[in-house]
Amino acid sequence: MTTLMTSNDPCPVWKNRVLPQQSATDESAIPLSLLDATTANFGLTSAIWLLERPKVPPASTGIPEHLRAALRTTLNAYPQWCGFLKSIRSINDNDLAPETSSFPPHGRRYGRVYVHFGSAEDPGVEFLNATSKATVLDLYDIASLQGRPFWNRQDRGTRLAQFVPPTVLVNALQPNEKDADGLYKPNMAVQCTQLACGGLVLAAKIAHPLADITALTRFIRDWANVSRAMLAQEPLPVLSPDFEPLRLDQCAAGDVNADDADLDIMETALALPLHRLAAYRNAVTLGDVGYENIGRSVHDTFQPGAG
Repeated sequence: MTTLMTSNDPCPVWKNRVLPQQSATDESAIPLSLLDATTANFGLTSAIWLLERPKVPPASTGIPEHLRAALRTTLNAYPQWCGFLKSIRSINDNDLAPETSSFPPHGRRYGRVYVHFGSAEDPGVEFLNATSKATVLDLYDIASLQGRPFWNRQDRGTRLAQFVPPTVLVNALQPNEKDADGLYKPNMAVQCTQLACGGLVLAAKIAHPLADITALTRFIRDWANVSRAMLAQEPLPVLSPDFEPLRLDQCAAGDVNADDADLDIMETALALPLHRLAAYRNAVTLGDVGYENIGRSVHDTFQPGAG
């Protein structure tokens, strides 16, 4: 299918891979949590920010280079995002990668996801610089909210998805082979698009097992604080994000390292709703009505006096 270009579509200028400013001294392999493993095939975690023209001029290198330098510094506290996202692909312990030897038994089970970082081959984070003829007001005019209470984000003239980096990210359940440029797929990509008004669009996306939207926005806040300190020539903030996925597994019911499943826990788990509509099964039986009636039934459930 042919994708139609609009005058506001971003034009790429350059791209490169960004690694932490401080090189890792040792390789590390850390199993991600049980919940992280369930998101291996989820959609990417992604967010977009529209920023007005900076009041303080950036360094002489320009906004993209400044943000790239601040990103390198910020990644010192997030080295795992620069490494490899992998999964356990064998049920035979003898066939597992050497870096998994220290994992707890449940972390070496088929399908579990882990991150391996600190090597000379780390893919890093892809940083893209682009330009667009659009302005911030073209993309989102706050003053028009009263006249346009519902914003169609898919509208061709204001489609923000075009500003998301097109980089193909890694899927932990699939092989990560080098591309034609000799690069592995990264876990994360960011794009800085300079707008005609002097503002910019900052978009970021990351593999879901490594970060949900809360973690991604925390990272962007850390990046912004580092950027602000660098511009003001002030001491850099001390970043201390938590990355201890096994702490979450310690909260799991029962013995996650046991060879056999706990039948009582399984019975409880299987009784839980697995679909967002399952909570309304008393109000509507999905097998008895068409999908066009489901929304109405759910809506009626929330009406005053609904049982």
